[in-house]
Amino acid sequence: MSHFLTLTLDEAEGLLYAGAREAVFALSTAALNLQATILWEAPEDKKLECIQKGKNNQTDCFNYVRLVQPLNASHLYACGTGAFQPKCAYIDRATFSLDPQAFEDGKGKCPYDPTKGHTGLVVG
Repeated sequence: MSHFLTLTLDEAEGLLYAGAREAVFALSTAALNLQATILWEAPEDKKLECIQKGKNNQTDCFNYVRLVQPLNASHLYACGTGAFQPKCAYIDRATFSLDPQAFEDGKGKCPYDPTKGHTGLVVG
């Protein structure tokens, strides 16, 4: 586990969610041990486009998960850089899995560049 970019604490569930390079982790706050992992890689064609645009294929052309926020009792909302093509998705808390049918364009919700700072908040 490396390249952590965002941390979100769910005190009620005793979990710490960590957005990282191409993954989201759920860690127990009691023992800080890994409870579950979601691999969320940028598609190969998007990585290739990223490289063709002159971005660094060793650092830039990955999906860096930059936002993980509670949405409601059953889901989290997460956004990643998507190899400079941001995407957002819903994570089912019960199964700790991405809903493959519910990906959204992440422009304006997540930075393109994994090194840029940002603040995110789910409202309503």
